[in-house]
Amino acid sequence: VKNYYSKIWEKWEEAIYSAGVNLFGHYGEWTSLGDTPLDDGVSRADLTAEEYQKQVNEGLTEVVELVLDTVPKALYINMRQPYWKTMLLSKDHPRYNRVGYACDAFFGKIYPDADMGQSYWRPGNYGGYWDVGMKEAPYAIMDAELFTSRYFKDESNSYVDAYSSIETMSELRLSTFSANHAYGDMSVFGVPIEQTILYGWKCEEVTPKILDNIGVHYSNAWFTDKDGGNVQRNAFEYIRDHLGYRFSAKNLSVTGGTKAGSKIKLNMNLQNYGMATGHNLSSYFVILDENNNVISKVQAGNPEDWHPTNPADYTDRTLLVHNVNANMTLPNKTGTYKIALLITNKLGQTARLDNLIEYSDGYNIMHMFTID
Repeated sequence: VKNYYSKIWEKWEEAIYSAGVNLFGHYGEWTSLGDTPLDDGVSRADLTAEEYQKQVNEGLTEVVELVLDTVPKALYINMRQPYWKTMLLSKDHPRYNRVGYACDAFFGKIYPDADMGQSYWRPGNYGGYWDVGMKEAPYAIMDAELFTSRYFKDESNSYVDAYSSIETMSELRLSTFSANHAYGDMSVFGVPIEQTILYGWKCEEVTPKILDNIGVHYSNAWFTDKDGGNVQRNAFEYIRDHLGYRFSAKNLSVTGGTKAGSKIKLNMNLQNYGMATGHNLSSYFVILDENNNVISKVQAGNPEDWHPTNPADYTDRTLLVHNVNANMTLPNKTGTYKIALLITNKLGQTARLDNLIEYSDGYNIMHMFTID
């Protein structure tokens, strides 16, 4: 296990968003462990249920600890569901809060009386683990995926409602969602793309009223084109554009001196219309010259703190306002300059604000000024 993971981090650490603990086992699903040999070739049939579960838990705990020891401490980790995390990790474990979930049986809002079995991790089911996931979701990276196209076409003939999916994704504060299952896999299972679940979401209109009824957030800019006209939107687009973070600057104030070399104070209010906070990001105020060359740069807050709503209570749907401030020094030379916000990851990839403002070379241009 250690050798396997060490080689991955050695090559890909800066590119990995979150590490999956469930990479081992058939399909990466630990529910399939029951048919594999245990200690000394003992089979499941040789053990009582309690003995079997004890051996499985001990083995999985060892695997999890090896992974946690190998994965860089700054990296987030995913497990398949809260069932495993609460069983294998104590809440005082130093990495507990950096372990999120990869919900691989996502169906939106389906309740216990629905004919979907009782094993899926979903609202109102599975021993209250959905509530556990909602409570922990703000602080770790959350992922999900539908079943395959074959399941919906040949086995269940069912459809996953787009609007309930938006609601449930928001509850789990998803950062990522698989586009492979029930969309990208259509050629594998011979399903026309028009019959896939995610394509169906492209045909479901979303409007401000619909999103208000669901209880999720959006900005007016998302429904507006660059010329100020209205833009028609669908559920697929909402999910695509609001997974993870979607930051929007509300205002920026610049106070202090105006002469070359003067001290200034920047103060910005920012909101997050996305489903999750800004994991694995850094943010900076930057002074650029007119050719976008960096003159100076200072840290501007911590995107991991920029939650869309109250992280302690999902039912509190008030959109939070985050105050970001920093002190800077004006350039010593005369000329035209820009103040920009830079949001970036370890690969140097940059994020654009939701605002309809200039975005150039990865910089969100917020203010221009001249020093005479």
